[in-house]
Amino acid sequence: MKKFMYFTMCLCAMLVTLASCSKADNELIGKWEQTIEESGVKVVSTYEFKNGGKLTQTFVMESQYPEINIVGEGDCEYTYENGEITFKFSASDFNFSKFEMAGYSDEMVEMMMEQVKSTMVDVEQKFTDVRINGDELTAKFDGTEVSLVRI
Repeated sequence: MKKFMYFTMCLCAMLVTLASCSKADNELIGKWEQTIEESGVKVVSTYEFKNGGKLTQTFVMESQYPEINIVGEGDCEYTYENGEITFKFSASDFNFSKFEMAGYSDEMVEMMMEQVKSTMVDVEQKFTDVRINGDELTAKFDGTEVSLVRI
């Protein structure tokens, strides 16, 4: 019985150690959200960082005037090293479940959506100076300080 208790305690200690190391190594893993509101346009971007270097990015763009409602989602790979998050995607990685613009014909909206997709070829994005403090991530994107919150 003593050996069983000893091995059980060792197993518990090992699991606690592994869990704490795993958490520290994967502090980025999970969903993070960034909200930007400017000139009547609201953009909410969600980044879901997964194990194995997989990323799902979702964005929602809304505006009252002109009335715009765009929802897109895409998957790609990312790296997180030395305080930098780097990911690259193309239009083929992204899908628009909604692409609405009031006052434009369906053909015009389709053309605009294709125009947006045509600019999305091997787009590389990089967050530098990444700092994670609890449920807040701060970083620089193209030299601008950005904040994301864990959701």
